[in-house]
Amino acid sequence: ALSELLKAGLIEKTGDGSVGAREKILYHITAQGKEALKRWLMDSKADNDLKYETLVKLFFGKSAGREASLRTIDAFESRIREDLNTLRFYHSNLEKVLNEEDHLYFDLTVLFGIEAYKAYLRWCEKARTLLMKNG
Repeated sequence: ALSELLKAGLIEKTGDGSVGAREKILYHITAQGKEALKRWLMDSKADNDLKYETLVKLFFGKSAGREASLRTIDAFESRIREDLNTLRFYHSNLEKVLNEEDHLYFDLTVLFGIEAYKAYLRWCEKARTLLMKNG
């Protein structure tokens, strides 16, 4: 995505932010990029497609068996728990600075993630119960 934004002149590299042996490239939004961002933000349509390989694996789960499906759910749940902890950490920090307008919007996106991930965890419990109960 960054290379496409660079080609379109919407962002530019702003120097080498190397840290030790690791290269860190910094980018800056251009005036043209700010205009494109504003137009995109003003467009109320949004692509909200969710694609989860976990669900594809479960859809075809009969082919691999219940144990494989349970492992898939466990791995998904583990990742979600880690990500949820990270989101809760961000939220706790953002709560302290909600008086700053940008942080209010940052926190809204974090809160969406928290609520979605809590729903994913409830689904994991239900899916695990169904697989174990009907087996």
